[in-house]
Order: sequence, then C-alpha cells, then structure tokens
Amino acid sequence: MIENCDVTVFEEEKIENVQNAIKSLDINFTSSVLKSISDKTRLTIMYALLVENELCVCDLSAITKSTIANTSHHLKKLSSSKIVKNEKVGKMVYYSFYDENIKQLVSSLITP
Repeated sequence: MIENCDVTVFEEEKIENVQNAIKSLDINFTSSVLKSISDKTRLTIMYALLVENELCVCDLSAITKSTIANTSHHLKKLSSSKIVKNEKVGKMVYYSFYDENIKQLVSSLITP
C-alpha cells in the first residue's frame, strides 16, 4: 500500500536542486535513445554490434533475418537517435556504435 503525506509541504531547496540537475540533462536525447532500443530488431542489431563492433547492412540483415530494406529502416532510426554511426568504405557502408558511452549503455542493458 502506498502511503501519502498528511500535509503538503514543499522543500524548496530539494526542489531547486532537482530542477537544476534536470536542466543539465538532455531529456529529449535520453527519451529518444530509450524509444529506439525498445524494439526487438534494433536490440538484435545493437547486440550484433557489441559482438563484432562493425557490420554492414547485409550482415545485419542476415543476423536479424529481415530484408535489407527493413534493416536499413531500423539503422536509420538508430542513426537519427545517435546510437549508431556509419562509415562508407568503397561501396560498403559499415555501422558501429556512435560512441563508447552508448556502447556501454547498451552493454549494460543486454546480457547474453
């Protein structure tokens, strides 16, 4: 059972501390990342990148057992959320994590 306070008292200093801390966050970015990783196919892509560091869309398509078009759609979502980045090498495009912080976040969320 959840208990409620019998009186309404605001602790202004605590409220101000939390509000200042929130101002320093990029809530929209965090929300976007969490939305992006909530999909099974995107989680599979991210796990594959944890294992191999860098993969092309063809490899990721085979791993996720979906079409290249569908995989590309998921990669676009991950790219726009700054979870993955791509690098074109000749005619190939390779995907990897955007940065080490994102990689560590995903690693902590996905356990084999």
